Amino acid sequence: MATRQQGLAREFGVSWQTCWACFERRVKPMIRDQSRFDNVAAIGVDETRFLTATQDRPKQYMTGFVDITPGRKARLLDVIEGRSGKDVSDWLERRPDDWLHSIETVALDPHRGYANGLLAGGLDHATFVLDHFHNEALYYSTQTLAA
Repeated sequence: MATRQQGLAREFGVSWQTCWACFERRVKPMIRDQSRFDNVAAIGVDETRFLTATQDRPKQYMTGFVDITPGRKARLLDVIEGRSGKDVSDWLERRPDDWLHSIETVALDPHRGYANGLLAGGLDHATFVLDHFHNEALYYSTQTLAA
């Protein structure tokens, strides 16, 4: 069975290494550009599984931080390995104090580790809200249980 990466390479008629080289050439300057952190007033925090568990290793997750400031298009700020509160607080501790104080709202899933990490990382002044996806999922799960 072909991986998504192999499928993408096949679709463009190139090797996976060529796809990756093009991706790196486009993305690395974006990663180095710290202006993506300018004027951020609201962030979203959520995890994604990026490696499925096998008998040799557990599932592995990464956490994404997205600028969701109202009035503009959402943009990815950063992605880190892991999904613990410590992972989140460590990331926040690398941000400047003035940036942390500019964050007014944080949308997150109901994972308590995220809330703990956000509080420990300097966002105790921000308003925390449940993200839209998890809010709906929780609502529909209660409707299923009630039925």
